[in-house]
Amino acid sequence: GVVFGDDPRQGYFKNGVFLHPELRFQVVFPEGWATQNTAQAVAAQSPNQDAIMQLTTGQGSPSQAAQQFFAQQGVQSSNVGNTSINGLPAVSGYFQAQTSQGAVGGLVAFVSYRNVTYQILGYTSTAALSQYDATFRRTIASFGPLNDASALNVQPARVELVQVPRAMSVQQFNSQYPSTVSAALVAIINEVPDNGSFAAGQLAKRVR
Repeated sequence: GVVFGDDPRQGYFKNGVFLHPELRFQVVFPEGWATQNTAQAVAAQSPNQDAIMQLTTGQGSPSQAAQQFFAQQGVQSSNVGNTSINGLPAVSGYFQAQTSQGAVGGLVAFVSYRNVTYQILGYTSTAALSQYDATFRRTIASFGPLNDASALNVQPARVELVQVPRAMSVQQFNSQYPSTVSAALVAIINEVPDNGSFAAGQLAKRVR
């Protein structure tokens, strides 16, 4: 069937924790931050909208990825060194850069896990770095293997076609063929009004 909504196998948030069943890792983002998961990056923004954390994949080994990052024009690095995050080899360091929005500062780590290098980055204005430093460190330190079986086995919701045996309302259809989404959403997916009905023999969609 068609995958309905975001495929959780490609990563999903649960109470601020980002879980990725396919790549088998998890990261705990700061509490109360607004999060988003796109194909390019997983990102979180502070409630004051003055700090950002993001997770992407890097090129090469952690040290190669770090070299590339710190070699960018206008980026100054400090305290760059090898470290270990939950037993995984990593390189981390602080950086400063001039941008159109002013001077930014942050902390970045490159972690090698299951033959992929992940870049976890936190940045804010240079002035606010000391205020966010502990938060950035905590999130970076939370990167690690995902071992929770229920998360590893999560499946996307799929749309299934059901041949309606007799004329019935959306509500009746939903109680006989329950979906994992609301009856209102079932009506929308089937392009019928909430209080609409299905004809006998009609193909209707449910989400499981």
